[in-house]
Amino acid sequence: MIVAMLLSSSALLAQSWDFGLKGGLNLATIVGDETSDVDSRTSFYLGGFAEIKMSDKFAFQPEFLYSSQGAKGKDEGTDMTLKLDYLTIPLMAKYYVGQKFSLDFGPQLAFLLKADAETMGVTVDFKDFMKSFDFGVNLGLGYELDKFVINGRYNIGLSNIWDNEDDFGKNQNSVIQIGIGYKF
Repeated sequence: MIVAMLLSSSALLAQSWDFGLKGGLNLATIVGDETSDVDSRTSFYLGGFAEIKMSDKFAFQPEFLYSSQGAKGKDEGTDMTLKLDYLTIPLMAKYYVGQKFSLDFGPQLAFLLKADAETMGVTVDFKDFMKSFDFGVNLGLGYELDKFVINGRYNIGLSNIWDNEDDFGKNQNSVIQIGIGYKF
């Protein structure tokens, strides 16, 4: 609550606000217990952001993203794809190393929208086996070209994604994002 109040009061004193859209490529997988045979799933993310400049060196950037994640692997010798769709809310602190290059860090809240397991052409709703909320941390880089922003980010989930740890063990989301944004 104290952090939210500090960010809110700092935002009111900010030099400038920029809004924008962003999207890109997700390279997602699941890490943790018994994941040696799990491969990454290539998908996408898309959404919007607000960049609130506190000074020449610091900014706060909340985002709302639709992020398609999951993993590929084998279940008893059969290929399987786990598709996890989230509404993610990254709350990024940005430190500008130069005028256009930033180092980004912050927590991420994620709400599970849909979970499907696909194998042999059959899709099964897997949402009942998943936790509906995921918490993670992001580390990233950004580079600005006028109104365009090129960014790369790594998200590691800190929460177990499975509703029942006894059945599936303890696993977390792991996502590399590479994308582009446009500021209005």
